[in-house]
Amino acid sequence: MKKLLLFLFIISFYGYSQDLKKEILIDVNNDTINSETFLKKLKRSDVGYSIFESDTINTLKLVKSNKRFELFEHYKVGILDSSKKTKIISELELLTDTKINLSDVIVINFYIDEKAVNQRPCIEFYLSDYQYKNFFKKNKNVKQFFVTDKTYHYDSKKTIRDKNKIIEDLIFPNALKCGNYLIIFPTNDFIIKYGEYRQEVILEFINDYKVNNN
Repeated sequence: MKKLLLFLFIISFYGYSQDLKKEILIDVNNDTINSETFLKKLKRSDVGYSIFESDTINTLKLVKSNKRFELFEHYKVGILDSSKKTKIISELELLTDTKINLSDVIVINFYIDEKAVNQRPCIEFYLSDYQYKNFFKKNKNVKQFFVTDKTYHYDSKKTIRDKNKIIEDLIFPNALKCGNYLIIFPTNDFIIKYGEYRQEVILEFINDYKVNNN
C-alpha cells in the first residue's frame, strides 16, 4: 500500500472540486488504467479491488493478496468538518478521560450489539488482536478506541460504551454488524469502513500517512 494515503488525499481533494460524479480505475501501483485492463487483471486469483468513495468521485483500486479474493472492500473517504471533529474529540475525551491533540491520528473501532446466540461475537476476534493493540501502545500520537453502541454492554475494561449516542449519531448512523471503523488524520482527511474489516489494513493506512508526512 505504498503511497496509498497520498493517493487517498488526492482523490478526496479532486472529488470535492468537481461538479459531476466521476469514476477512476487504478492498478496496484496507483496508475490510472482503462476498464478493459482493469477487468483483465481482476481475473487473476490473487487480485481483488477496493472502492474509495467521496461525495463526487468513485475510485476503484486493484489490490493484491496471498489468498483468493471473493469480495471487494468499500471505503468512504473525504474531509471532515472541523466542528464535527471537535465534537468527536470532546466526546471521546469525556468517555475515556484521554487527552487527544488535533495533531493525533484518531481511530475508532465501532460495534453494534449483535445479540449473538451460542456463538462468539465478532468483537472478540478484533479485541484479541494483540499485534493491533501493541501498534497503538508504541505510537503515542495515534489514539485508538474500541467503542460499542449505547445498547451494547460489553466488557467495560476492554471497550467504551457510547452512552450518549454521540459517536453513533455523528459517524456511524448506518453501522453494520461485525465491526466498523473510522480513521481521522491531522489534516482532517478521513477513511470510514462499514462492516467486517481487516485490522492490518488500518495499520497500513496509518503507516502510509506517516511516510508521506515526515
